[in-house]
Amino acid sequence: MTYVPPNPNGSALSANSTPVVIASNQSPIAAKIGGTSGGAAGLFATATAYGALRVSEEGTTVFSDQFDSLDTAIKWTASGTSPTVTSGTLSMQSGTAANAFSAITSKSLIPPPALEFRGYGVAVKLEAALTTGSHRFWGVGTAPGSPTAALPLTDAIGFEIDSATGNLFGVVYSSGTRTSTSALTRPIDGGFHKYIFVYRTDTVIFYIDSTEVPVSSLSYIVPNVQTLPVRIATINGTSTLGATPVFQTLAIGINDTGRNALQLADGVDQTKRVSIVTKNTQGITAIATQDNKDSGRNTRIFMLDTITVAPVAEALISVVQWYSNAAVGATTTPAVIPAGKTLRLTGYKIQYQSLATVGYAVVRIRFNTGGVGAIGSPLVASFEAGTGSGATTVAMTGGVTTETGSFPEGLELPASGGIAFSMAGYGPTGVLTLGGGVRLEVHGYEY
Repeated sequence: MTYVPPNPNGSALSANSTPVVIASNQSPIAAKIGGTSGGAAGLFATATAYGALRVSEEGTTVFSDQFDSLDTAIKWTASGTSPTVTSGTLSMQSGTAANAFSAITSKSLIPPPALEFRGYGVAVKLEAALTTGSHRFWGVGTAPGSPTAALPLTDAIGFEIDSATGNLFGVVYSSGTRTSTSALTRPIDGGFHKYIFVYRTDTVIFYIDSTEVPVSSLSYIVPNVQTLPVRIATINGTSTLGATPVFQTLAIGINDTGRNALQLADGVDQTKRVSIVTKNTQGITAIATQDNKDSGRNTRIFMLDTITVAPVAEALISVVQWYSNAAVGATTTPAVIPAGKTLRLTGYKIQYQSLATVGYAVVRIRFNTGGVGAIGSPLVASFEAGTGSGATTVAMTGGVTTETGSFPEGLELPASGGIAFSMAGYGPTGVLTLGGGVRLEVHGYEY
């Protein structure tokens, strides 16, 4: 190309040149995706056979514990000398005695993975210098009832400190035999470090501190039993130690890259999940449900236990109670329903012992929405018992009639209101008169 007029800066009023063709072979440029360290180690993201980039979400939690305390009620079974927990740090306590051990095993069993991976992660602190004479293990596994440093595990996958050398290994045990092992470089600064492994049916991959580049992997001979609990243990050898081995843990967790925990799972123990079963099949787990009326129940029973003559005019009766698991003395004005609670009456029983004359007694339940009940409080329910009525009815002196009943769906009375019970006697024509003797009970609960 020439410029008119000549201009070394490449600009001109006009130019004279032959056409230029810009061309490309249009071939894609191959590229690889990897982290700084992972790429250097040859670890890259992969694509599927149909050209899609493999991506995955974070795994869902199957088991975890931050060791705010040692939860032996739900999460762990301790054996040997029980570990201690201080400020969120679990310390194994094997001491220095020969053959002593300290272990915790999860009550939950971790189901074996298939095509997906299980991920195990824990923060562990060991002593700075290599120490022999103590076997230590953290991973998933079972152990003999009385484990020894020589026979520490039955079926297991995880990290171990060899008692003879003090070295760190990634291991797989099957029926008490260490079937696969890989020597690892143990941190020796005396601080906490992250120990992670991911495993499935064909491989286990070990990491220390970083998950970008594994420190080792095993194409392992699977344990004879693959449904295993989480286990942390330290076991002294046959000789007395000079000092208690350092073995502390801050937190532990297991996740599931298959995200199978997307089933409804328990908030504390994620291995307990809701299952769908065939009709007439008994399941092993269930969803705990509770109606509001069943939450914080407090039984409340009102009783007139002494036979009391039904009066000629309606009057309050004095009742005793069973309330808050204690007896409450007789009163005509039972305590109001506490704030935030509802009194739900569910049923009653009344006994009537007749006089020589025909008659019956009526019991009325009255309720004051703003304080203790009174004779003038609104009527909410009533029930009765007696010898019957009518010109041909004959009363038998001392004869007893008992009536029972329920309040369908419950008779609910709100907080801050007071209940009261009144009674009156009636003759054969329904006119107030001195009636027979009455005993009664009204029962229900507050929630």
